[in-house]
This record gives sequence, structure tokens and C-alpha cells, in this order.
Amino acid sequence: MRLQHNAADWSGFYAGGQLAYAHSNTDYGDLDDYYDNQDMNALTDDGVSIGAFGGYNWQRGALVYGVELALNYVDNSDVSKTGAPDGDETLTTDINYTGALLGRVGVAVDNAVIFVGVGPAWADLDFENNDDGDRFTDSGSEVGFAIAGGIEAMLTDRLSGRLQVQYANFGTTTYQDTVNTFFEDGVEIPTPFSATTSTVSMSVGVAWNF
Repeated sequence: MRLQHNAADWSGFYAGGQLAYAHSNTDYGDLDDYYDNQDMNALTDDGVSIGAFGGYNWQRGALVYGVELALNYVDNSDVSKTGAPDGDETLTTDINYTGALLGRVGVAVDNAVIFVGVGPAWADLDFENNDDGDRFTDSGSEVGFAIAGGIEAMLTDRLSGRLQVQYANFGTTTYQDTVNTFFEDGVEIPTPFSATTSTVSMSVGVAWNF
């Protein structure tokens, strides 16, 4: 079916899969300045992400708008030295999976649509502070936001292909390390760290438009 402005019909449900290059970054903070290193080194990791997405589009002429849910498996680890005197302490954040619920809007041109999206994003994270074998671990889901943009084109009457770039920030998490502690005035105190994790992904995907 063709609409005005020679645009393809993007309205209705769709679902598909995607493969992405994922670049992650975690900024660590020494909250009590215990190591005299308030801005600790932030390291990054690059990996491959695989996921699935689905959503619904409405269309008015060349204007396409809708909502999309995406879930991705990620295998990235960000590791940082804490600046401890012996140099043996490291902080690690593992990203297991990410998700995003995006509101999207775009312009259809011929058989393609150029789109942008924004909405909440979340990630399942594992944190570890390893001080020469003494390991403190924690895990949980963190919530932030995502911004995306890309282009999608009809390959057949029902099958479409897309290219997308997405930035996601999952907020700042504070950890109280109860294993690697320090003493102040004779009182044992947990070591507090903060971690802010973000990702940039470039994906290619295909979708079936129902």
C-alpha cells in the first residue's frame, strides 16, 4: 500500500532481531577519598550485543510515530584500578543485558523512514571490588535513559532492514563495600564507591512488519 508523499506504509505491529557493536564505559568515584583518588580511572570495553525488538507504528502521511521495546544480551566488562598503594585493587562492572522502551518519531521517504527515539532504559549489572583476592560483589538492575536514531527501509513488502545508533546512560549507583573496609577512630567503616555506566551501540537489524 502507498501513501501520499510516495511513502511506504509503516503502520501496525512489527518485531525483529538485531546484532550490535557495543561500547561501554563506567566512571568510578571514591566517595570518601580513601585512596586520595576521587576521580578514579574509568576503563571501557567493546563487545558484541544481540537482541530482539518489537513495537507499533502509527502513520499520518509521511509522519511515522510509535513505541518500541528492545532487549539485548551484552557481554561487556569495565575494569578500573582504584589507586590503592599496593596497586592490586580493581573495580569491575559487568553488563549482562540491557533494555529500552522508546517513543519514536520519523519521516517516511519512498520506502525508508528516518527516525529518532527517546525513553527509559535499564541494565542488569554485576559489580566487584577485588582487593588482592578479597572480593566484594553486588548486583542489580539500574534505570536511566536512552536516545537513538537511525534509518529503516523496506526490503520486501513485509521485511525491513535497519541501521541504528543508540546512547544509553544507566545512572549512578553507590556501593558500600563491607569486605574491604577501613578503620576510623577504632570503628570499622565500609568503603563507598560510585559507578556510572553508559553504552554506545551501533546495530543492524531486520524486522517483520505485520
